[in-house]
Amino acid sequence: MRTIARLFLSLAPLAAGCGTATTPEYAGGEDCAQTVSIAYLKSLCRTGSVPIARELRIEGQLVANDFFGEFPRRLIIEDATGGIEILIDRNALYKEFETGYYLKIYCNGLALGDYGGKIQLGAPPTDRYAVDRIAASELHRFVRHSDTHAAQAPRPDTLTFDTRRDPRRIATYVLFERVGFAREEIGEPFCPVDPETGRREAIDRHLVDLRGDTLHVRFEPTTLYAAEPIPEGRGTVCGILDYFNGDYLLRITNRELLFDRDAEER
Repeated sequence: MRTIARLFLSLAPLAAGCGTATTPEYAGGEDCAQTVSIAYLKSLCRTGSVPIARELRIEGQLVANDFFGEFPRRLIIEDATGGIEILIDRNALYKEFETGYYLKIYCNGLALGDYGGKIQLGAPPTDRYAVDRIAASELHRFVRHSDTHAAQAPRPDTLTFDTRRDPRRIATYVLFERVGFAREEIGEPFCPVDPETGRREAIDRHLVDLRGDTLHVRFEPTTLYAAEPIPEGRGTVCGILDYFNGDYLLRITNRELLFDRDAEER
């Protein structure tokens, strides 16, 4: 299992002549951009919203996209220090950005936002949100494929319900073994229909481990399998560890890996 590196808040000063902008704007200087860890970038967000006006770049593996509708208009990348969610105003991102590939994110001109304790990366806010989505027309100014790493299948870290409560794990790809959905939810659709609107609604379902402890699992109505019944039995579940206002929860990343049953439970 990979280990999440310790968060370092100190970093060598930027080279002279680079990263000296005083307002958030895209300078386009790849040679000037200093590569920093995702953990360091997130540490810069000490208020609700922080514009980035320095030539900083992060690089990480894409561990979640919108292929099954689970993360609409967003990508999640991860490096050895943690993960971060990137908000983008475009649908069908999976057609260009497949999981397993490595991306470079040029951050000057973007902004960091605190959403319930989770740090997101996007465009500077224009309204009530901590960050806006990066415009589709500007996507390739900020998000590019890496030419230094070959694509490979993401490998999740194995956690237990006890070890999930770690801020460094937020927005990272994780795995829980020998878990099952709560008995009273089995057979129900992943996302129920709101009787008033007739539309499917987002909901938190519950995974239960062998000790009877529970973990919230967030399902969005945009998922392609929102109407499918929740399976029974125990198995292995993979997803992105999410966080909101003190609650650590899971968001499924791939329907095909939703419930890989353990051999002893077959």
